[in-house]
Amino acid sequence: MTALLLLAMDASTACLSLALTRDDGFHIEMGHRGAKVRAESVFAAVHRLFQDAGMRPAELGAVVVGAGPGSFTGTRIAVAAAKGLAYARSLPLVAVSTLDVLAAGLPAPGRRVCPLLDARREEVYGAVYPNPHDGCPPGGYVNMSLTGFLDLLGDGPAAFLGDGALRNRRQIAERLGERAWIAAEEWAYPRGLVLARLGRERLEAGETTDPLTLVPLYLRRSEAEQAWLRSPRD
Repeated sequence: MTALLLLAMDASTACLSLALTRDDGFHIEMGHRGAKVRAESVFAAVHRLFQDAGMRPAELGAVVVGAGPGSFTGTRIAVAAAKGLAYARSLPLVAVSTLDVLAAGLPAPGRRVCPLLDARREEVYGAVYPNPHDGCPPGGYVNMSLTGFLDLLGDGPAAFLGDGALRNRRQIAERLGERAWIAAEEWAYPRGLVLARLGRERLEAGETTDPLTLVPLYLRRSEAEQAWLRSPRD
């Protein structure tokens, strides 16, 4: 039986994360930080990943995408690319929240894991995972002020990671003291291999999505949409 080749991609943060994995143990990962994510940069990176792996897109068996929340533009581009690949080649498509990927990649035994992404305007995207290896967070995904998020935690230790945690590390430490552990920058962005692992687990569980109906996990309207709603109209 031929091992299934899976492509994972996430562009919801400042890091474009990609991975190719097979269920026979083969894996290759690529990450690009800093440059603004554009559609051509995503496809160029995917092409280069296949070249580095010595494989062809025709060998692909499934696609996994980080569905957000995070950058509106980056998330939209990655989701559109994944939908196009899956639809054109009739491949199964799996969507995974970027917050799930962050949480599942952090080794923090004995602590709740709280990934935070910078949502601008003094807000964060976040979730609380009592055990990040159990899947989706029981309380769902939220978009709120940092103060509001910390109010959700109550007592007990918590591990924080993500660009939202790094940006707000002082406020988190002042509020929670020794109960808070803030991960280093190396854990601030989703790993392609972690996304691939979660995607493969969900694929095996039959948790696929229709490429025609998949939409990014935005949690709120974009700034452009909000500006349009506030503007006077005839």
